[in-house]
Amino acid sequence: MDEAVARFGDGLQLVLSPQPQQSSQKILFETGSFTGYHSLSSGFGHGYLSAERTLRQPLCGNEEGWGPLSPFRWDFTPCFIDVWVASVAAFGIIAGSLAIGWLIKWRKPNPVSKDWHFWTKQVLLGLIIANVAVQLAFQIISYPGIWYGDFRVYTTVATIVSLGVIFTIQWLEHERLRNANGVVLFYWLFLIIALSVKLRSLISQQIFASNLPYFVTYCVGFGLSIAEFFFEWLWPKKNSTYEALVDEEECPVEYATVFSLLTFSWMTPLMKYGYSTFLTEEDLWGLSKTDTTKATGEAFATTWEHQLKTRKNPSIWLALIRAYGGPYMLAALFKIGNDISQFTQPQLLKYLLSFVDSWNLPGVERQPVIKGASIALGMFAIAVFQTTMIHQYFQLAFVTGMRIKGGLTSAIYKKSLRLSNEGRKSKTTGDIVNYMAVDAQRLQDLTQFAQQLWSAPFQIIICLASLYQLVGWSMLAGVGVMIVMIPINGMIAKFMKNLQKKQMKNKDARSRLIAEIVNNMKSIKLYAWGAAFMNRLNYIRNDQELKNLRRIGAGQAFANFTWSSTPFLVSCSTFAVFVFSGDKPLTTDIVFPCLALFNLLTFPLAVLPMVITSIIEASVAVGRLTSFLTAEEIQPDAVIVKPAAEELGEETVTIRDASFSWNRHETKDVLHDVNFSAHKGELSCIVGRVGAGKSSFLQSVLGDLWKVKGDVEIRGSIAYVSQTSWIMNATVKENIIFGYRYDSNFYERTVKACALLDDFAQLPDGDETVVGERGISLSGGQKARVALARAVYARADIYLMDDCLSAVDSHVGRHIIDNVLGPKGLLSSKTRILATNSIPVLIQSDYICMLKDGEIAEKGTYRQLVAMKGLVFDLIKTAGQDSSGPSSQSVSPTDSGSETSTIIDAEGSSQEKDTIEEAQEGLSTLQSIKPGPSQSSPSKPKARTGSNTTLRRASAASFRGPRGKLTDEENPSRTKQAKEHSEQGKVKWSVYTEYAKTANLAAVGVYLITLIAAQTAGIGGNLWLKSWSDENTKNGSNLNAGRYLGFYLVFGVGAAALTVVQTLVLWIFCSIEVSEIDDGDAGDQVSCS
Repeated sequence: MDEAVARFGDGLQLVLSPQPQQSSQKILFETGSFTGYHSLSSGFGHGYLSAERTLRQPLCGNEEGWGPLSPFRWDFTPCFIDVWVASVAAFGIIAGSLAIGWLIKWRKPNPVSKDWHFWTKQVLLGLIIANVAVQLAFQIISYPGIWYGDFRVYTTVATIVSLGVIFTIQWLEHERLRNANGVVLFYWLFLIIALSVKLRSLISQQIFASNLPYFVTYCVGFGLSIAEFFFEWLWPKKNSTYEALVDEEECPVEYATVFSLLTFSWMTPLMKYGYSTFLTEEDLWGLSKTDTTKATGEAFATTWEHQLKTRKNPSIWLALIRAYGGPYMLAALFKIGNDISQFTQPQLLKYLLSFVDSWNLPGVERQPVIKGASIALGMFAIAVFQTTMIHQYFQLAFVTGMRIKGGLTSAIYKKSLRLSNEGRKSKTTGDIVNYMAVDAQRLQDLTQFAQQLWSAPFQIIICLASLYQLVGWSMLAGVGVMIVMIPINGMIAKFMKNLQKKQMKNKDARSRLIAEIVNNMKSIKLYAWGAAFMNRLNYIRNDQELKNLRRIGAGQAFANFTWSSTPFLVSCSTFAVFVFSGDKPLTTDIVFPCLALFNLLTFPLAVLPMVITSIIEASVAVGRLTSFLTAEEIQPDAVIVKPAAEELGEETVTIRDASFSWNRHETKDVLHDVNFSAHKGELSCIVGRVGAGKSSFLQSVLGDLWKVKGDVEIRGSIAYVSQTSWIMNATVKENIIFGYRYDSNFYERTVKACALLDDFAQLPDGDETVVGERGISLSGGQKARVALARAVYARADIYLMDDCLSAVDSHVGRHIIDNVLGPKGLLSSKTRILATNSIPVLIQSDYICMLKDGEIAEKGTYRQLVAMKGLVFDLIKTAGQDSSGPSSQSVSPTDSGSETSTIIDAEGSSQEKDTIEEAQEGLSTLQSIKPGPSQSSPSKPKARTGSNTTLRRASAASFRGPRGKLTDEENPSRTKQAKEHSEQGKVKWSVYTEYAKTANLAAVGVYLITLIAAQTAGIGGNLWLKSWSDENTKNGSNLNAGRYLGFYLVFGVGAAALTVVQTLVLWIFCSIEVSEIDDGDAGDQVSCS
């Protein structure tokens, strides 16, 4: 018998074994090439343009009907082949219409010119529409009498309509988007895939022989569609056209296409740059607008306010879902796609193995090449789809977690600023730090596991259904083993959890001891207590912490044993039941899909306990956060804020018949029946004995006290200088500027007025000196003046100062009075309320208010109160002659051994006067500067001449990370903490060698040997199964099942045992031993330093 030769589209020929075949089977095989091309001249069915005179089937006039598979060729029927094209057309019409509505409603057009890129795109699309219209004409001519009822004609018409919708989207997106619309890109991708399948079918039908004009027309349209797709996707729009829309620190994700988002290709420029250059924080892009703390904080604040208003018991869960649930719900769709696709692979693997067997085993009819190619392409496509889905899921989960933590951290911070005095008593600073660091982190971590709550059961159901198709009810044996292993893993997890709790206690004890050693290092050195404290530290670290770590290592080894042995036990039990309970041989197309499914089943069963634990921890965190966010706040209407005063002499602070209390639940008032007013441009002093209520009075103006009755109104912004100076760990300049935009002129005037110039000369780096934690490198007076300079630089409307002169020397106090607080000072145009008992400042004050037992006992000007010889007079008399010293106009540098000997002329230089006068003259041209009253105003209480003018209001600096530094870094700072050197590039082999030597060379060798042996045993088990399945396939039965199962079990248990050995060696003989050496060296370094 002659050999049959099958020719394929790629030019290859395959010689078949001379076996008798039916004619129809030969045609099916010949038409089953990858491209659809064959050399047959007849017998391969009816073409795409052929039609009957009447419709025998609904909407299909072709003789082959709806199929879907053709009875003549290895192909779809002509009617069914258009189902794919029609689906794409429907997608374009429906999704495209929604995209048009979205573009018109939510995207504003920008004045962008239509360049050649735009017109080339639209011309190509116009040619495609014309091409499809020509195809429609061919169809109408070829289907006489039935064209108006044929599905193929409807598909072509729908394609033309969908192309018109896409034409509209591309026209609108040019002025509204900086990237290609996602609907357009997916439309072209799906259309090209559908047209490719149709092109193969047309080749298989040999349309090029029966109707060449139509085939050429179709191929031209197909080529134009490919060109349009790549032109729309890959051809970038010119940046210059859109440069007016781009921010300096914009993240590329803001304008990335949907394909770029799915493949993360928008990261490619950074990856390329990082490949050649070591990346630093300065090289990173800015955050996208939706990921900034401002956006995430506002989103949570809005939903939380809604919860507070609408629910008696507000729920953080609902607030988080409403604020950040949208992307997380989209992540659930990606998770569904991933779960379905990962269980589809084993099914395709079964068909692929069956296809391979048809070509390798004798006596089996060979399957067409297109079937194997389709399966392989399907597996590849599903693998790509699965990778895309899982990474998009993780991306959205991580982004959602990041937004949750950012929003919660912002809410916690803002809430801490609004806590009332009662709330501060129950919510300490340590608690607030834990809310931000621990509880918010637990909710962020939950986003990585929460989807498993539904995904794990979903995966288990799909896996069991797939296993049932392969081995029937034998799969219950493997499931039973997994169920038995669940409580064992639970007991291990409980044991490990107890060890981890104990380990955390040991860590806390060690951390406290280390903090105690570091904080009291000076005393420890002086009293030679280094050895004693090192013994205590070694006891906690070595005898408690490392000893417990050894137990954790042993528990981890046992957990790894159960984890490693479970897949082998499951597969072994399933295969044993399968071979002993039936006659069907255990072949390759059953073994390997089952192994893949069992491996997939292991994850959801193992992750469920972790999900439950994570949910419990998150629930506890939500309870704690709810308690904090619903804690009592300061009275929202305690102070009424109005616009700032414009004219000097206007009232800026008004208190009428007000009483205040530190605790709203107590009846005791700290201030009673207070009536007070302050005016713009005046200095008001609050005086009184210790405990009279001076600080409470200022707190009442800030709104920190509970207002029992009365009214409090302020006009403008407030700057507050507390009695205890607050300094952050930064440079002196950063402490003064405090986030406002740097104004070198006013900055120099501020530090000069606050008597800081000589201090800058004495500090190692001047105003760039890093002051340390809580300003430890500054004296008390310096800290007070830095805090005052910070308030002055803020240029607020109202200044509340709580005895800010008590920490400075007398001559420095005089300088501050003259240059800051007095009528010629920087704040002369501002409202100043000063709580003090300093006599010199009382003399220059405009108004004095005497407090006694929480009530205003006296008020008036200095001369009025002295003439009354009341409480203020007694206070001055008690001060004795101290007021005469600092009240003098100048003080000799040698009069006091103070912290500074600064003497600055209060009048200032003539050049400075000229500068101030020029600034006053130019005020009218600067809209951001608030103008003062005119010279001719009859109602003006004070003249502006001699004043320091109405200061420009400070504006916040737009700090952009390291690029927004206030000064250059040409001269390194002597006080700035040196950056730790970090190696760049790959880890050197010398590091690994040194680590191995420090640990234990013998232990490292054993670990490597057991690692290789465990992997070898696992591979050996799979090869053993393959050998067994091949024997079963040849013999048609399960021979020597006991022997094969026994050896397979030995491979599995051996691999698990080797895993235990390598875990024990890694934990006990490598990691812990190195830790002991490193801790000892670190302790010796600290004790010797």
